[in-house]
Amino acid sequence: MNNYLKIVKFLFLRLLLLLAIYTSLRLLFLVFNFSHFQLPFPDLLKAFAAGVRFDISAIVYTNIPFILLHILPGNLENRRWLQLFNRYYFLVVNGFWLIFNFIDIEYYSYVLKRSTFDFFYFLNTGNDVITLLPKYLMDFWYILVLWIISLVALYKLYPFKNPNYEKEPIRAKNLINQTPLFLAFLGIFTIGTRGGVQLRPINSLTAAQYISPDKIALITNSTFTILNSYGEIRLENIDYFTPDQLSAIFTPEQAYVNFDKDFPNQNVVLLILESFGAEYSQFLSGNAPGYTPFLDSLMNQSITFRRAYANAKKSIEALPAILSGIPALMDYPYVSTRFHANNIQGIPAILKKHGYSTHFFHGGANGTMAFDNFTKATGVDNYYGLNEYRGNKEDYDGAWGIYDEPYLQYVANVLDTISTPFFAGIFTLSSHHPYRLPEKYRDSFPEGKLPILKTIAYTDYALRKFFNRAKQSPWYRNTLFVITADHTSVSFTDSFANIHGSYRIPLIFYIPEHPKARKTLDYVVQHTDIYPSVIHYLGLNEAIVSYGSSVFVRDTGWTVNYLSGVYQIITDSLLIQFDGTHVLGIYNPVTDPLLQDNRLDTKQQTQNELDFLKAVIQDYRFRLINNRLVPKWPLP
Repeated sequence: MNNYLKIVKFLFLRLLLLLAIYTSLRLLFLVFNFSHFQLPFPDLLKAFAAGVRFDISAIVYTNIPFILLHILPGNLENRRWLQLFNRYYFLVVNGFWLIFNFIDIEYYSYVLKRSTFDFFYFLNTGNDVITLLPKYLMDFWYILVLWIISLVALYKLYPFKNPNYEKEPIRAKNLINQTPLFLAFLGIFTIGTRGGVQLRPINSLTAAQYISPDKIALITNSTFTILNSYGEIRLENIDYFTPDQLSAIFTPEQAYVNFDKDFPNQNVVLLILESFGAEYSQFLSGNAPGYTPFLDSLMNQSITFRRAYANAKKSIEALPAILSGIPALMDYPYVSTRFHANNIQGIPAILKKHGYSTHFFHGGANGTMAFDNFTKATGVDNYYGLNEYRGNKEDYDGAWGIYDEPYLQYVANVLDTISTPFFAGIFTLSSHHPYRLPEKYRDSFPEGKLPILKTIAYTDYALRKFFNRAKQSPWYRNTLFVITADHTSVSFTDSFANIHGSYRIPLIFYIPEHPKARKTLDYVVQHTDIYPSVIHYLGLNEAIVSYGSSVFVRDTGWTVNYLSGVYQIITDSLLIQFDGTHVLGIYNPVTDPLLQDNRLDTKQQTQNELDFLKAVIQDYRFRLINNRLVPKWPLP
């Protein structure tokens, strides 16, 4: 019995070493992302204490075989070969899971959440990971060094039993005597995996019991969030309302008729700018100097929305919202779930019905983030990726694809050769990490406070040259240009470094030679408004399904987001956070841009907005589960 207890003692010492490393990683995570977690010291202590609960759960889950080899009756760990096996299992398995925690030290500032299981999906969407890995390792070498240090600590500090410890055969008496202890320890570790003795195991949203939802990443760890999100996404219907009540509050089915007869059969060019947060524009943010002088000048000649929001934080989630009005309201990107096989429509499909040719341009590797497959599903007939590009070797950035300046010139040349009317989606890429510039522009753009800013300025310059080139083409004057961003990126301003500002993007409708289309509007709009707005503006007499509405027929608006188990609705004067059951936060982002005043006491006054959010969630789940993303009764 004594030998058995000594083995279990070493087990707990080894797991405590791992727990200490996880806690140290939480401290590093806080230091590197402090602008997102500026909390009073008592709240920080509370977060670290609560984090132990999630660390224990992750540690036990990932070390189940290791634990069982210690606590099984029979004093198995007295055998030297098993001691060696356990030591290297401990090093390899935990070293693997620690990688993701180190990655998130830097990655969090881009997406404002810990990694989830969809990380592995991206490994299967093209060869970008392999291509970019060397550059990431160069730029974030210190993350690699810190990870290696953690491996050394795991190996050197591992409490190792005396290899000369007396071996003893497995005796029936020991098995009988140790079985009750085995069952007791098994119960303890089972409680550890569940995060306590509560009715249900903890999940990422449990952290909201201790801290505001936008800061739960400080309490969780990346091992836990990946394990917690494992498995095929399975949405369940939620019945907040009866069908009649639901349709009275919200429906995404809508019909549009002619809006502007002066511009029939206009071409549509949809420009999606990689990582162009509103923060980088002086026109939208007031931050000086801005890094988008051309885009800012175009905003003065367009229908521009100061309060436009992305529906998600990733490019792979942006395309469904922009092209088809499908927001990202689940843990996995739409294209990586079983729902991607649903029948959907989108801007290209609708325009194709009316005689448009349909095209999509992205200078990255074909297959990147399934852009080619998804755009085809929405009605794009002609996809132009890296494989289709014909140009100089110097045009390739060595990482993602073709630099924006030559690629946009290539796009303009192709558009000169295709039939009109046409739809052309264009997705830029230079303002994505690793933020490379052509050699001749190395010193041409301001560095700013963040590495991304010089590439934002470069892409803005490439846009200027694209529009100067397009003006020479006959199709230019008869074209609606819609310009937006896929999502935001890292922030350098407090008011943009939270779950309100971190979704703010540009949204511009530019119609050359149209004097009526020059105004700046302040009501809320979102990605999912683009689809119905284009259909409405072109007057195509179509019924569609979209979780947005035309920006041309209203003077107020809303947007929805979802992050780490928390739904969010932003209206012109409210921001409400909701976990599916409870309201977690109520803010006024206009008067409180830093979101410091949680006004939960006003819940009764905001019931209409909450009911609207619930209706969106209920309808969204129903339509995905039942393949109802196109109108049941389309217009004749």
